[in-house]
Amino acid sequence: MIDNYEMIKTISLLLILFSVIIIALAIIFVHTMPGKIARSRNHPQAEAIEITSLLGLLVFPLWIAALIWAYIKQAQPVLPPQNYPGNTDKENFILAASEAQHAMQEQKLSNEKMTQADSTMNKPLGSSEDADRSNESIVESSTKR
Repeated sequence: MIDNYEMIKTISLLLILFSVIIIALAIIFVHTMPGKIARSRNHPQAEAIEITSLLGLLVFPLWIAALIWAYIKQAQPVLPPQNYPGNTDKENFILAASEAQHAMQEQKLSNEKMTQADSTMNKPLGSSEDADRSNESIVESSTKR
């Protein structure tokens, strides 16, 4: 009778252990699903979604957030105005010209800043008052624009 009791006890413990392992694997499988969904949908933040879903093992609302995040469609990049369909050639020309002018102005400002920086670097070291004056002139010129 004792052998029967020991055998039943051992089988019961093995079944409990087996059940715990199966349940743990099922929980891990379910918690990795948002990451797998994001990868299958070519989501740009698939790794972040996968990490968030695994953190959901500790804090369940994170898993729900990761699941929702995996299904959110990413916004399409916005086209610059000249690439919108329906713009006339005249509108495209005007937009391209204004963008080119803006780019030239930014390049000119960048060149001026580089020239000022080169001139201050090539000056011999003087008193701290000279350095303060040159720094003030740089700040003033940048705030005017």
